[in-house]
Amino acid sequence: MNPFKNFHKLIFITLFAMLLPAVALPQTCSTGKVDERVAGFLKKQKPEQTMAQLKATSMDKLRNDAPEGYKKLPDDSVKRIKITKDNIRVNVVRHSTKNNLPVIINYHQGGFILPLLPWMEYEALRMSKKFNAVVFDIDYRVAPEFKFPAASNDAYSAFVWVSEHASEYGGDPNNIILTGSGTGATLAALVAGKAKKEGKLKPIKLVVLNCPATDNPMISFYDSYEDNAKGYLSTKDMAVFSFQTYLDKSEWFKNNPEAWPIYEKDLTGMPPSLIITTEFDVFRDEGIAYGKKLEQAGNSVSIKCYQHQIHCFSGLPQEAEERRRVYELIGEAIIKATPSGK
Repeated sequence: MNPFKNFHKLIFITLFAMLLPAVALPQTCSTGKVDERVAGFLKKQKPEQTMAQLKATSMDKLRNDAPEGYKKLPDDSVKRIKITKDNIRVNVVRHSTKNNLPVIINYHQGGFILPLLPWMEYEALRMSKKFNAVVFDIDYRVAPEFKFPAASNDAYSAFVWVSEHASEYGGDPNNIILTGSGTGATLAALVAGKAKKEGKLKPIKLVVLNCPATDNPMISFYDSYEDNAKGYLSTKDMAVFSFQTYLDKSEWFKNNPEAWPIYEKDLTGMPPSLIITTEFDVFRDEGIAYGKKLEQAGNSVSIKCYQHQIHCFSGLPQEAEERRRVYELIGEAIIKATPSGK
């Protein structure tokens, strides 16, 4: 055997890899090993459903198939209100009795098909405590009862309402932070984009996107969608099923920036953004790609990919070091972005 037979090919491949831009290397987050605690959690889950099984499952069953042991936040820790002409339900959580607090508008996960469920409500309380903020948790309308653009319309209407009424709940209307997880992060990004177009961007000091879905999987391709298609709770089939439920068929194959923030042509002048992704998430690469596009438009962007974790850190104990570090990152970003370091 000639040891130098493929030497020139090796040199070419090495040089080519060195010249690739950073945006093409999301695999730097890839270890191929799931966190042991998460692996144990995954073993206890029900078998993942195929697209055919999902379509045959009632929406009530999908919505009730949630973590056990969670009840709604007790009434003494939350105000449940309805806002705007569409009667959007909002949970207002304010741990501190002080006024002029930072305002967090939070959009929950759920693929545009899950409403704000009891197990989701506790994140608002945690954020209020950790960031000394008043949190408005938005229970936007979901599909199939309400198709696109109901969720994004509600998300933006809620932002406008909060910016006008935050002070009534102890918040500073000029110090707003948008946060979201999964498709809630999609909404947070879309709200920031629309606020720019409507001339209402000034009060938004920071956008925090946790495992965001930013692109249309029916017309795009990312390695993470294939690498993490099965086995990590939030599957490719579940994502596509959710989006097809939310969107009319006429929207399935469009690059509509009102549905997917990565298609927005002008991303200049956006607020600072913190984008958090995880290794074993179908949305990992598109979250990174959206962050790079924001960065290329001249915005301040921090992108952090957590190795060994699945979508939205599912399966990790709430007190896990990784979750603590995520809160630290958000807290650091808030201090950096908000007036007087509030």
